[in-house]
Amino acid sequence: MRTLLALTQHPQTVDEIRAALNPAHYRIIHRTSVSEAEPVLVSGLADVCVVDVEEAQIQGLWAIEKIRSRMPQCPLIVLTGPPPWEW
Repeated sequence: MRTLLALTQHPQTVDEIRAALNPAHYRIIHRTSVSEAEPVLVSGLADVCVVDVEEAQIQGLWAIEKIRSRMPQCPLIVLTGPPPWEW
């Protein structure tokens, strides 16, 4: 079973991910901030990370850099709407 870390403020985003993936193959861990996800990042539990950078609480590039520094080999999927100003 693979573990997916969903880093988003929106529970409905996590619900949509759960609906799309086979629960027999994926365990989904939902965290709302990088600091809340820190134990998962440090332990390397996630096989893939989905980051919602639309959120004001999650500061786009900073969140991606933090995740990359903790889990450099982990695939990263970035969800975004219109391009954030810092990009």
